[in-house]
Amino acid sequence: MKRHILTSLAIVICAACSKPAEPIDQAAQVAMPTQMQQCGKDTDCKGDRICDSGQCVNPNSAQISPAGQGLPAEQSAATPVVTAQGDAPPKFKDYPAGPLYTGPAAKLALNNDLAKDFRTRLSEVLSDKPVFAGEYVSATWGCGTSCAITAFVSKRTGKTLEETFGGEFGPYLSEARIDSRLIVAEGPVLDKDYNDTGSYAAYFYALEGDELKLIRTIPIKRPDDADHNGLPDDPGVMSDESGTTDGV
Repeated sequence: MKRHILTSLAIVICAACSKPAEPIDQAAQVAMPTQMQQCGKDTDCKGDRICDSGQCVNPNSAQISPAGQGLPAEQSAATPVVTAQGDAPPKFKDYPAGPLYTGPAAKLALNNDLAKDFRTRLSEVLSDKPVFAGEYVSATWGCGTSCAITAFVSKRTGKTLEETFGGEFGPYLSEARIDSRLIVAEGPVLDKDYNDTGSYAAYFYALEGDELKLIRTIPIKRPDDADHNGLPDDPGVMSDESGTTDGV
């Protein structure tokens, strides 16, 4: 009797062991990655992104627009612009300035060595109209043969920004706007000993408080006429009204 029971149990267990596996739902397997996809074609992606294997991605390379061709409305021909792959460069509209300062000019504040060393020139320009970030006027002075330096001083506070543009090593001012806290410059990439590495870049600075901070550096092609002397090729690269640039 016991042998009969054990035999029956063995048959039941073997039957369970030999039961074929349930067929795989191929449709479900295919549907899973489809549900994870962000796109099926390029037009499903926002902005300049493209559809690659179901994911919206940025293009893989960056190119610089020829001056004056295909530039976004918020960028001028004086601004180095990355138009393809990779993150887009900072835009003026993303760094809005405060209201235009129309009050009396403050007395020059000797807040740093630059202000102390060039107090006469900086004091003189405080009577000028602001050209940057709603309240800053610009001052430019020579630094030798074919050399010039540009600095910014607040007409409201009299404080001078420590960062300057031009000189022997650059970077050289490309554009500043009255309605934005962003400044664009360009110049050679230097090593720690101020030697030219052969590379060239666009430099993006944002005004934070009383300080210009370098927020992005984007490699660009060195212009054929990159013989800067501290002054931009076009003397009208600083806007005196919202959204427009003199000389462009």
